[in-house]
Amino acid sequence: MNSVEQDKTNIIFALWQMHSKASDFHGNAQSILKACRQAAAGGAAGLVTPAFSVSGYMANHLKVRSDFLNKQQQALDFLQDNLPKDFVLVLGSFSAKGQKTVALGAKMENGIFTHRGVRIKVLFFNEISTEKSEICAQKEGVDLLIVLDQAFYTSGSCPGKNSLVGQWIEHIPVLYVNAAGGQGGYIFCGQSQLIPTGAPFMHQADFSEKFILAKPFAAGKETSNCSEIREEEYWYQALLAGIRDFVCDAGFSAVHLGLSGGIDSALVATLAAEALGSGNVTGVLMPSRYSSEGSVRDALALAHNLGIATLIIGIEEMHHTAHRVLGEYFMVEGLADENLQARIRALLLMTYSNSSGSLLLNTGNKSELAVGYSTLYGDSCGVLAVIGDLWKTQVYQLCRYINDKIGKEIIPSAVLTKAPSAELRPNQKDQDSLPDYEVLDAVLGRYLQKDFSKEALVNEGYDEAVIEHLIKLFHASAYKRAQTAPVLRLSSTAFGFEQADIC
Repeated sequence: MNSVEQDKTNIIFALWQMHSKASDFHGNAQSILKACRQAAAGGAAGLVTPAFSVSGYMANHLKVRSDFLNKQQQALDFLQDNLPKDFVLVLGSFSAKGQKTVALGAKMENGIFTHRGVRIKVLFFNEISTEKSEICAQKEGVDLLIVLDQAFYTSGSCPGKNSLVGQWIEHIPVLYVNAAGGQGGYIFCGQSQLIPTGAPFMHQADFSEKFILAKPFAAGKETSNCSEIREEEYWYQALLAGIRDFVCDAGFSAVHLGLSGGIDSALVATLAAEALGSGNVTGVLMPSRYSSEGSVRDALALAHNLGIATLIIGIEEMHHTAHRVLGEYFMVEGLADENLQARIRALLLMTYSNSSGSLLLNTGNKSELAVGYSTLYGDSCGVLAVIGDLWKTQVYQLCRYINDKIGKEIIPSAVLTKAPSAELRPNQKDQDSLPDYEVLDAVLGRYLQKDFSKEALVNEGYDEAVIEHLIKLFHASAYKRAQTAPVLRLSSTAFGFEQADIC
């Protein structure tokens, strides 16, 4: 082996799987520069960051504004002027015409540059399907492919990479770098790695920032297949990252939620305590004349298990006063009275938010969002719908998984076994108004996620009247979903997008 080949074998590139904050050009550039210096100190020839790492992900019109592009260029110039000697920084940026790859510290032409004797091709992941890997790798004399991505998590892993990246790794090694963490309702799934020639893509439950030193041309690289990871673990890790980064990026540290003693608030509280630390979470209990002793007991038991603070504010006095005042003008009975209670609770929760500087987490699930089973400006309030992309049946599934994962009953068994109820009237149960959640989730899950028609659902054995009722509820409640809090996205059919418009 000659000296040139030896140098190529030992060359190191650093991968910085980073969490970028939208439009924080200065902060993102500082983070990238720190990683560049760390990489150079570790002997790396360069650093690779995810697509749009300087600007953060932008799905809206801001990315084509002249002031946005000017600030992005200023950040790139800052990085260019402060790079370590003989060092290259690879990233992707927005341009007036769309997107472009950038190699600071090297001269790039047609997406290709040479650094320390290695000829390198840089592509965005969404460009790979339009490339002919056999031709590019051989005709262009490319030694290494760098793939920049900002891929969202959807149902189990980052989709599509085996088939597309696999076309390239038959010929040359690939450095794949994806964003990590949450931004608005999006959760980026990480999984940045060196993919050796001929090796499969490694799937991981990987949503956090990570710094990796890789030798693309070294021999004896080990690979592993993480396909045995359960889907609940992906949900768990994705939701933790989504909560943590949403709260941090908003400039807050503390959160609170209405703690009812039910399954939904139990799950949100558990996730928040793990993501932010139990000392940063408060559960607010707001019992009414219809609240059972079991609900209060279960809520307090959960809070004790999690180590979170609680605040108990009964709503009976406010409920009575509201009836007296409003009753002078119109009848407050039935649904109006149920919604009144939910809005009194929202008043308390939002006032506590203003008073304490804490963010209110919404506890609604996807089943409720799908059929409008919530009170507008009541239990629909909050800054983030943590489990808004989990069906009710998946909520139970994840709660049981968390208890099994931790090895003890964090979420009390009574919460897992009681019949779901909003407790807004005597002996109320969710199934008084809705089909069983197993049926509701199966029907609407197929209708939304698999494009099943009513006829196809009937052929699956579901009752035609139930199907028609649920589809009618779904379309009639669109106005509620349009006003919901940002939903942490776990699937391709999450409600409330485009979420990036609110970042």
